[in-house]
Amino acid sequence: MIRIERLGWDAIGTYESVPIAFSASVRVDLDWLERTGEVREVACEPFVKDYDALERPSCLPERFNVSDWLLFGAFADSQLVGGAILAALDNQAWLWDIRVAFAWRGCGVGRELFSAVRVSSGLLRVETQDVNVAACRFYAAMGCRVESVHRDAYLDCSGEAKIVWLR
Repeated sequence: MIRIERLGWDAIGTYESVPIAFSASVRVDLDWLERTGEVREVACEPFVKDYDALERPSCLPERFNVSDWLLFGAFADSQLVGGAILAALDNQAWLWDIRVAFAWRGCGVGRELFSAVRVSSGLLRVETQDVNVAACRFYAAMGCRVESVHRDAYLDCSGEAKIVWLR
């Protein structure tokens, strides 16, 4: 059984202990996504993506006022197995980060976290990249729809497209 708790920012170090990295050999077919709103894969060179290598959540308070942001932890017994950050930016709610421990992926932890975030917000936006097919499939399954696609949106991640989802 998974238990979701709101955490204080003093728990951010523990939160970061849950890895967010993944490996893949597919990306989202952006033309198909823009035409149909559906996620379809296309093969690409295998890669490993680790969002924490770009920016760790513990750095967020240095860049943003996180006083209105919510931090959630997912626990199996007393073990932290996932987490999510709900960010308040420009009077909008953004699912800034969601992560699930490797051994717990596919076990419903992400669904529980998403549900907790949804209860805490009205309109919700989520940003992900075309290289994260699993996340795109997850957001579609959670009832999100594609709001926008921005090709080559990231200077530091050559060729990645930003996909904004809305729920």
